[in-house]
Amino acid sequence: VWRTNMGFDKRFANNWTLTMDALYTKDLNATVMRNANQAPQTGTVNLGGSTRPSFINNSSATRRLYSAYANAIVLENNNAGGSFSFTAQVSKSFTKGFYASLAYTFSAAMDVTANPGSTASSTWGFNNTSGTQNTKELSYSSFATPHRILGTFSYRKEFLKHLGTTISLFYEGAQQGRFSYIYGAAGGTAPSGFSNSADINYDGNSSDLMYIPKDPSEITFVPLTVGSGATAVTYTAQQQKDAFFAFIEQDKYLKRAKGTVAERNGAVIPFYHRLDVRFLQDIFTNIGSRRATLQFSADCTNFLNLVNKDWGLRDFFVVGNPLRATKNATTGEVRYQLATYTPTGTSTPILVDRTFVKGISTASTWQLQLGLRLIF
Repeated sequence: VWRTNMGFDKRFANNWTLTMDALYTKDLNATVMRNANQAPQTGTVNLGGSTRPSFINNSSATRRLYSAYANAIVLENNNAGGSFSFTAQVSKSFTKGFYASLAYTFSAAMDVTANPGSTASSTWGFNNTSGTQNTKELSYSSFATPHRILGTFSYRKEFLKHLGTTISLFYEGAQQGRFSYIYGAAGGTAPSGFSNSADINYDGNSSDLMYIPKDPSEITFVPLTVGSGATAVTYTAQQQKDAFFAFIEQDKYLKRAKGTVAERNGAVIPFYHRLDVRFLQDIFTNIGSRRATLQFSADCTNFLNLVNKDWGLRDFFVVGNPLRATKNATTGEVRYQLATYTPTGTSTPILVDRTFVKGISTASTWQLQLGLRLIF
């Protein structure tokens, strides 16, 4: 890579400090993967308002140059990617034990592959694409947080000659990362002549980015039954279509991207807000020529959630593959079912109706740690 960084620090009157940093990185020889045993595509698949290269059926023989061999992954170089980040921070040391700082970071990164695997073959197969896995597409990297805000505040006060109290606050507000909308495989029994497969173009991988229909005429659903026995529920094609376009309208990314293919890592998980609080109580005295301190500490992670159970929770996306596909290998026609999920506190799956849910887990909720130590 070629990397350039610039930094600027300026101290003003009254202990104000301004810090700015910019970092630019350009890929010169980034690693990408290509399957040398993949044959040229023999047709296309129609996804409503979009088509993409496709093989004629879900047979490895039709997509391999040499049927006796599976994948032959070649590691090559590419110079299309890069990243940029900028941070600005202001801080101030006040009199009488106060300190505060506030920082903002903007980051943007693009790459051809995020290397989403532990081997060359899995990296090639799991890189989301709107073509085939040999298509080299520059898109958003999964390793950049677009916007992040950090704030700190601390105050220490000593009194009665033997006591010292410190209160510290740490705030973080940030978007939680990026994700992709891809196709999933339909469930249940496929219609006659169709097969359930998330591999929309039969290239041997289920990493196909989803086309976002611009209107109901561009997509065909088939009935979906969830559950079994007396608890089974069947959703008609029209019910799924209505639910899917309601799902699109409540999703900021899908709503503005109708009529296009979803970008790899184009969707962003919303901001979360977290406030950590630390309290230190020191009891100190001199023993001979040395100072001995008994320190009690209380650290509360995600203090906002302690104050209100609905605050400080992280958003987690419900499904990244809301459209479940079934395909006719002869005609290339694709039909769909809508994904379902089971809301917290219930036992019956319902059609997906929202992009994100609040995470009620130790990754989201408040935690408290108490400590006691002797410093001498």
